[in-house]
Amino acid sequence: MTENGYSPPCREALLELPRKEASHAGLVLSRYLGAGLSDKANENDARQAVLKKAKAAARQTIKGNLYKAAFERRSQWLEQLPALKQDSFQVQGRFVTGLGNASPLEVGLTLHHTYGVPVIPGSSLKGLCAHFCHRVLGATDPTYKISGKKAAESTEATDSTTSAADTLFGNTDEAGIVVFHDAWIMPDSLQQGGGLVLDVMTPHHQDYYSSNGKSPPSDFDDPNPVTFLSSTGHFHIALHCLADDEDIGRSWTTLAFQILSAALQHWGAGAKTRSGYGRMLQVQQQPRE
Repeated sequence: MTENGYSPPCREALLELPRKEASHAGLVLSRYLGAGLSDKANENDARQAVLKKAKAAARQTIKGNLYKAAFERRSQWLEQLPALKQDSFQVQGRFVTGLGNASPLEVGLTLHHTYGVPVIPGSSLKGLCAHFCHRVLGATDPTYKISGKKAAESTEATDSTTSAADTLFGNTDEAGIVVFHDAWIMPDSLQQGGGLVLDVMTPHHQDYYSSNGKSPPSDFDDPNPVTFLSSTGHFHIALHCLADDEDIGRSWTTLAFQILSAALQHWGAGAKTRSGYGRMLQVQQQPRE
C-alpha cells in the first residue's frame, strides 16, 4: 500500500517480476497480461507479448528436468497397470484444445496444471473414440453402436447381450472397462522446439457472428485477426483395461487403441478439426516386456 492509501492491483505488482525465465506457460497466460483488453491502443501488443512469453515458458520447462522426471515417473506407474496399450503420436500440423476455457485473452488453452505444458485430457480422447466408433464403425456393424442400454455384469468379449461400444465406453448406467489416460507431450518434443507455437484465426464477419445472424455477412466487413497458441510435437497416449482377465482386457484395449488411432488420423482431436487441426499419426509401437 502506498502513502496515499492506494493499493495497486496484483497484476501491476506481477508486471515488475522478471519473466524471461518463466517456466509455466499457464501462469504466464493467466497472470501476466500487460494491458487490459479494454485498452484498444495497446491490446494487440500486450497479447503478442504474453503469447510469446508463454511459448518460451513451455520450452523452459524442460531445462530444469522437472517435467522429464515427472514424465518418467508416470511412465513407470503406467507400466504397472493391467492390459496396458501405449504409444506416441505425432501431430500433423497443429493441435489445439480448450479454446473456450476462461482466459484474459478471450481464447483459452488446455495446459497441464502443474507443469504448464500441452496436454490432451483423457475424457477428450474417450469422447472422440466413442463418437468415431458409433458413427463410423456402427454404420456397418450394430455391435459398435452405443445402445444406451445397461451393460451386462460380465466383461467377457463373448457376452452377446452387451454391444462392444457399451463395453468399451460405458453408458448412463455403467462405466466402460477401458480407461483413457491424459496424453502428455513427450519431453523430446519440448527439447526439439515443439510444444506451443503462435497461431492466428481471422473471422471476417464479426457483426454477423455476434448478432445471432441479425446483421448479414458482407464482403465489406473488415477482417479481425485473433492470435492464439496451438501445439505441435509428439504426445504419449495410454489406455488400460479394468477386466479381471488380463488376456481379455488386452483384447479390449487393443480394439480401443485401434479405433482411437483411426479417429486421430481421420477426424482429429481438439478444436478446429474442420480446418485440419488435431490430426495425429501413430509413430511406433512400444512393446511391453
